[in-house]
Amino acid sequence: MTSAIGAGNALTTWYSLSKTSEDTRVASYIKNNKQVQAATENFQRAAASLKSPDDLFKPQNYKLLNYILTAYGLQSEIGNTGELKQVINSDLTDQNSLANRMNDPRFGQLALALNFKAGGLTNIQNTSIQAGITARYNQSSYEIDLGNQNPAVRQAQYFKNNIGSITDIYSVLGDNTLRSVVSTTGNIPLEVAVQDLGTQAQVFSRQFDVSKAKDAGYVNRFIQRFLANSDMKATNSGASDPTVQLLQGAGSDGSSFDLSLISNINLLV
Repeated sequence: MTSAIGAGNALTTWYSLSKTSEDTRVASYIKNNKQVQAATENFQRAAASLKSPDDLFKPQNYKLLNYILTAYGLQSEIGNTGELKQVINSDLTDQNSLANRMNDPRFGQLALALNFKAGGLTNIQNTSIQAGITARYNQSSYEIDLGNQNPAVRQAQYFKNNIGSITDIYSVLGDNTLRSVVSTTGNIPLEVAVQDLGTQAQVFSRQFDVSKAKDAGYVNRFIQRFLANSDMKATNSGASDPTVQLLQGAGSDGSSFDLSLISNINLLV
């Protein structure tokens, strides 16, 4: 069951959704979604039935693993069993462990929540830990529902909820959604992705100031520009839309994207 978020473009939808608190919207969505409720019940039963951490990766526990990964926005990784095992079984006190070396912080958050290396099944079978995973699953399910209706709105919601925990531009580069939002907002050419990380960091830092990631006003203005750009690209009508003209295409300092940052690099086209 999906929640009606109304017709209109992404920016208009975002303004409409903002009239109600996100917590209220998520609670209403979960209350009226029997599929999500059933998934949570299965999560609790399946987690209680585990005999060892390795059981999580057995075929019969596919739904359990998918639930947990979805809670951390990592459901697309479910086929990468070898990497997931290394992440989830990482020694979090070792800075060289895979969980601590991943650019995407969600892997570290997943490993910390389960903490198989230190506590075995203690965390995954703890009701308070389960409640935390369920809260994240509910949030993620709600965002997926938004995406089914308007992908840009889902990305905007994810950006708003997660950008505040980012401490450097490399974490933005390592998160597909955060990267996409900054790229779309700043009209960053796709070809930048083939350059070395240092060059990419320069380009993305020009568009988003990580030092302002906890500044709600800065983040909200950035999201509005992202949605305006998304609408322009979706409809090709930005040239006649004054809202899009005002919001799209500026850098983090208010300027437009400056290709001079990569003008001396031979891009693949």
